[in-house]
Amino acid sequence: MLLDGAVLSGNPILASVTVQGHAKALYADLGREAAAIGPWLIPLQGEALEWLKHLQADETVSHAVSVLTVPGDIGVKFDVERHLHVLRHVHTRQEGRQRYFFRYADTRALSRVWQVLTAVQQVALLGPVQIWQWHAQGEQPSVLTAPPHKGASLASLPLRLDPQQFKQVLDATRADELLASTHEWFPDYIARVPMPLQRERARHAQAWLRAQGVVDAAIELAVAAIVIGQGQQVLHGSSFTAIVERAVADHDPSAVLDWHAGDVAAAAPETRSVK
Repeated sequence: MLLDGAVLSGNPILASVTVQGHAKALYADLGREAAAIGPWLIPLQGEALEWLKHLQADETVSHAVSVLTVPGDIGVKFDVERHLHVLRHVHTRQEGRQRYFFRYADTRALSRVWQVLTAVQQVALLGPVQIWQWHAQGEQPSVLTAPPHKGASLASLPLRLDPQQFKQVLDATRADELLASTHEWFPDYIARVPMPLQRERARHAQAWLRAQGVVDAAIELAVAAIVIGQGQQVLHGSSFTAIVERAVADHDPSAVLDWHAGDVAAAAPETRSVK
C-alpha cells in the first residue's frame, strides 16, 4: 500500500503507519520533515487492510492511497523501493530543462502524468509494479497496467516530458486546483454532479477561462461553479460570455453566479438569454 504523507498529514492512520516497523518512508533520505510528508510504502496486511478501507471511504483523502501489486520474489520489495526512489522526479525537455518532484503517491498527480505518457514511458513508470490501482470515493476504481511494449526499463527513468506533455500536465493540474477551490467556495453549486463529470467540466472551464484571458480569481471561481454545476454547454452561447465580460469589467462575480441555465435549457445555444 502506498500513502501520500502530505495529504494525510494529521490523519491518525498516518500516525499509526509511521510507527510500524515495516513501513518505509520513501523520502527518509531528504530529512525528517520531508519523510513525514512524502510517500510511505507499507505491506498490505494486518491492520493495513482496515486502514485501506477507511481511507478509501473518506472522499477527502481517498486520493492519497493506492495499492501496488508486484511479483512474489523476496527481492522485489527492494526493487520497488529503488524504482520509486528514481521515480520521485520528472524532468522537462524544454529550454532551461528543469526537474520537478513527482507526487506519484497522490493519485490525482499520478493520473495527470500517466495520461500524457507514451507507451514506453508508461512501462517505465510502472517498472516492477504489475498493477497500480486506487479507488477514490465517488469514482470508479482506477487500474494502471503496462501496455504491450518492448524496450522500456529502469533505464528509461527519470521520466522526461516534452513541452507538449508538460503543458498538458500543467493544464490538468490547474483544472484540478480550480475544482478544489470551487468545492471550497461554492460546494452547493456542484454537489449533485458526479465527481468524474466534475473533473471533465472543470477542464472545460479552465480552458475557456484561459482562452478568454480571465485572471480575476473570483470570476474564475464563479464561472467554474456554473460550468461544473450546469454543464459546459453554457460556454457555447454569447449571453454567458457577455455576462462574464461585464463581471470582469465590474470586478463583481454576482451576475455570473446568478446565471440559471435551466431557464433556457430548451433554447438553442445561440438564443439563450439570462434570466
